Amino acid sequence: MPARLVDVTIALIDAKGCPEAQQNIRGIFLKPEVDQIAVVGALTESTRHLLRQARCLFGGKCDVLYAGSVAPPK
Repeated sequence: MPARLVDVTIALIDAKGCPEAQQNIRGIFLKPEVDQIAVVGALTESTRHLLRQARCLFGGKCDVLYAGSVAPPK
């Protein structure tokens, strides 16, 4: 049985550990299945980014994806 990827998530996170963008990968290593980026998400990304920034300014919280010990790059 070939090695498999099971619900692997690749993400770009901000300094607070909140995901800016993410993509899921699954399947066998030789032929992985990569989730496609939705057209609606791509078209509205700039608006959603502004809303996330506004929410952070007013003390809003995000769904933290990573809260490990490795600090994000600066």
